[in-house]
Amino acid sequence: MPSILRHIWEFVVAVVQQWGLLATGGIVVAAIGIYERASGRPIVGLPLWIAVTASIIAAFFSAWRKERLQVESFSQQGRQVRDYLSRSLTVIDKFNRVINDVNQLVPIDRIDEWEVETCIYLRENVSEAAANLFMSETGAPPPPPCRFIEERAEPLRRLHYRSYQLHRILERLSLD
Repeated sequence: MPSILRHIWEFVVAVVQQWGLLATGGIVVAAIGIYERASGRPIVGLPLWIAVTASIIAAFFSAWRKERLQVESFSQQGRQVRDYLSRSLTVIDKFNRVINDVNQLVPIDRIDEWEVETCIYLRENVSEAAANLFMSETGAPPPPPCRFIEERAEPLRRLHYRSYQLHRILERLSLD
């Protein structure tokens, strides 16, 4: 319940701020000033209440629209991040198939470069926690036994852990 009250309070504050801008904004004040100066009498009664009501309605809409645009922006960014990470997992799967092919030569130095690029991307577009999780082996099952020489076993082990953690990050992003 306190979360709902906090959200209501934040919305009320946003509406009051928007209404303050609308009610005291240059165009509104100038129009009232020009009308009162030209007619020689102040705006009172029904015209005043119509202006106040219209500005409150406009403030509600403006506060709602600002939040709506922010949500749409976050939603779009989330889709882009999920797409990027999904493509990255596809690359990992292809790379795993290549590294499991005994007849194939694998550029081992590419794994380091990919890890750094992905870590930077996660830090900039998701969070520091996602980047740390990506580089962690915590919670991941052990990799399958490698039947390769040691220089190929280590890259395969690292790919196994990075792939597992990327799947976890993608699942969390899908839930948000």
